[in-house]
Amino acid sequence: MWLVVGVVYGVYSELPTWAEPGKDSMEETCCFGLSTAQGLVEFECESSASKRKWVDDVQNLLRQVALQDQVGNKLGLLKLS
Repeated sequence: MWLVVGVVYGVYSELPTWAEPGKDSMEETCCFGLSTAQGLVEFECESSASKRKWVDDVQNLLRQVALQDQVGNKLGLLKLS
């Protein structure tokens, strides 16, 4: 298991498929990616359901952070008044 530490800017649920050595090229891979300051980090999931859960959860976290930033900015403006 890898631990990725850094800033995540976005999540990509659709990545180009790539063939692994020793795997059937027709076999579908369940991959998603995270856009980070270091570049695109790709992850492979066991199933489409697992991939969907990861993508949905990361998108939810990114929305929460964006909302927190918006609220924080508005509170900062109120303090100036």
